[in-house]
Amino acid sequence: MAAAEQSLREVLESLGGRPLARADEPITAVAISPDSRWVVTGSEDKTARLWDLSAKDPAANPVILCGHDGGVRAVAISADNRWVVTGSEDKTARLWDLSTKDPAANPVVLCGHDGPISAVAISPDNRWVVTGSSDKTARLWDLSAKDPAANPVVLRGHEGEVTRVAISPDNRWLVTGSWDKTARLWDLSAKDPAANPIVLRGHEGEVTRVAISPDNRWVVTGSSDKTARLWDLSAKDPAANPVILRGHKSWVEAVAISPDNHWVVTGSYDHTTRLWLLQMNDLVDLARTIVGRNFFADEWQRYFPGEKYRKTFDELPGPDESVTRARNPEENIVLWKSSGDPDAWVRTHLHGWNHNDWLQLLASLRQSIYWPMHEAEIGQHLEMRREQLRSENPVGGTSRGSKPIHPL
Repeated sequence: MAAAEQSLREVLESLGGRPLARADEPITAVAISPDSRWVVTGSEDKTARLWDLSAKDPAANPVILCGHDGGVRAVAISADNRWVVTGSEDKTARLWDLSTKDPAANPVVLCGHDGPISAVAISPDNRWVVTGSSDKTARLWDLSAKDPAANPVVLRGHEGEVTRVAISPDNRWLVTGSWDKTARLWDLSAKDPAANPIVLRGHEGEVTRVAISPDNRWVVTGSSDKTARLWDLSAKDPAANPVILRGHKSWVEAVAISPDNHWVVTGSYDHTTRLWLLQMNDLVDLARTIVGRNFFADEWQRYFPGEKYRKTFDELPGPDESVTRARNPEENIVLWKSSGDPDAWVRTHLHGWNHNDWLQLLASLRQSIYWPMHEAEIGQHLEMRREQLRSENPVGGTSRGSKPIHPL
């Protein structure tokens, strides 16, 4: 079976994908309906096209959605598979009804923006269409209204083009990303969603991407400042103390969060992709297991001078309890044991770290505003520490007798 599957994969790779059609202009946006029936494509040729995946030949006879006077930059399909929304350089968006006999007939034209529309989204509950524009605004259009084009909610405040939008799975939050170096959170459950947005400040370059985690807790933003940031929607003030994901050498141009809320992935113009853990329990447990105790009194004074001693782990021995201090810190390393297979990312970092490294990590955790520190920030700390070790021990060197450091 494995050999047959590999052969199939090789055949698929050699085919180069099945073309639906060759357009005269670039394809700038694509989406697939939740029921997997429709593919919609947007093009610089001023049209969108619907391709029926249930047809014998999906490439035959696409439904051509005409009417825009500029390139179609953005497309989305509603969760109930009824609506397609297209956003265009002609400053309009259009709603196309997939439940009708002819989806191309009589689109609802959403007018009002003073600049090209570069982002669109539809809320999971199928109530709101959101459009983002170079006119520095986003607009909310109510699909439950008799006329969705009438009386949109105008979201003002950005000082640059609104290039990205996303809506949380619970339908509460809309996040907009802008060239003004900020993202904004708009509460769709409020009586007036346009009032009092939460401004997410800190990026030093335009916000290039936004995403919201499936559990509705995290917003991730990517930026031309070479970083991504995590904002905690469960915090009293989501704008305070974002986790900064450093390491990329160029613009962060892509972000995503895994369906199980375990991973953040970022892609950059530096030709790399980076993975960041959102769940912190594994690494904290690993640090606890490896160190096997709390700080000694002299270690506490080294890391926290002038601060009253406190245990980091209540269940582990402290400075006044019987603890053997190994002459060689490596002797205190205890291999991590887990009921399942340890996370590959965690196991990778274990190889380059000795006991003192983990003490330093615990110290950085203890110094954090939050204890324990968010795991993505731990990942950042590990990356920085690994780069330091590499510079101290180039080309396969090791740190204080530890094993060579392996890249992700």
